[in-house]
Amino acid sequence: MELRAERKGAPHAARLVDISLAGAGLELDGTHDLAPGERLTVAIATPALWDPLQVPAVVAWTMPARGRDAARAGVTFRHAGPDSVFATWEMLSSLVFE
Repeated sequence: MELRAERKGAPHAARLVDISLAGAGLELDGTHDLAPGERLTVAIATPALWDPLQVPAVVAWTMPARGRDAARAGVTFRHAGPDSVFATWEMLSSLVFE
């Protein structure tokens, strides 16, 4: 998964921890400088889509790395319209949970 901050345009690597139609919990690789309120584009690659799903989002919270635990962040999706919500729903419905 890739995050792209609008103010910098630099990609941030992240691992998806949880996801819903409203937002996602992320585990961030390396050091991060994300801040609550920052606008991002979240790119989610899934087997069900040819191209990554691009969803605008806003950082809701961050938690710095502690010891062996990676830094984390929560984002709220800012869907541009019904098509974005539907594409996210289709992506979610294709996921397999064990």
